[in-house]
Amino acid sequence: GLSVVNEEDEFLGTLSEILETGANDVYIVNTLQNKEILIPVIYDVVIDYLLDEGKIVVRLPEML
Repeated sequence: GLSVVNEEDEFLGTLSEILETGANDVYIVNTLQNKEILIPVIYDVVIDYLLDEGKIVVRLPEML
């Protein structure tokens, strides 16, 4: 239920599920357009957890 935002604090969607894979976890984020974004939980992508604000800050790769 955490909000997922980019580095400019633009809302991308809401965290709905965490997939546990062999290499790294993947966040499934539901957008306002009823689409899913799959975000790999790696250092270069997940920038910060602002739990007191209910947010996860990410830097999406160009391909996403």
